[in-house]
Amino acid sequence: TAGARRTTPVAAANRPGSLLVRRERGIGDVLFALAVVYELKRSRPDLRVDFLTHRDHAGWVRWFHFVYAVHTSPPGGRYGRVIDLEAGLDCAHEGDRCRWMARQAGVAVSGFMPPPELTADLREEARRLLDASGHARLLCLAPYGSQASLIRSLTLEQIRAAASAASPDDRVVL
Repeated sequence: TAGARRTTPVAAANRPGSLLVRRERGIGDVLFALAVVYELKRSRPDLRVDFLTHRDHAGWVRWFHFVYAVHTSPPGGRYGRVIDLEAGLDCAHEGDRCRWMARQAGVAVSGFMPPPELTADLREEARRLLDASGHARLLCLAPYGSQASLIRSLTLEQIRAAASAASPDDRVVL
């Protein structure tokens, strides 16, 4: 129908060594999907991975060097594989969403993904904000919470590793 939003990517040109990952909503879920993309790239460095997300997330998703291209509407072209983490995600899922997404992609998330690559002006703004806070760095570790329970998206070992890497001047928030 006219004006209806298309929810699946369109196929046209052929890109057999490529992958499209779709996660449009939820900043945490977009980060979990990026962790999955990172594991896919680690297992296949030659793989081209495009990411389809909401326009509000597109700017910062582009900061991650392992994502080849970021789209805010379904791109033309045929991908070797499409992993749709938007339509397929069970919002009532009570478990670790990052692990669930990784299973859908056929990988296991084994650790932290590298930090985003920020432009000089963004690094300077972050430095200014941190200087104003009095902390060298602010490490935020975000568990997944639901109304029924609190479920860690990070293992206790990952939380300990991140906290032990912090300097005495850093602030760690869970």
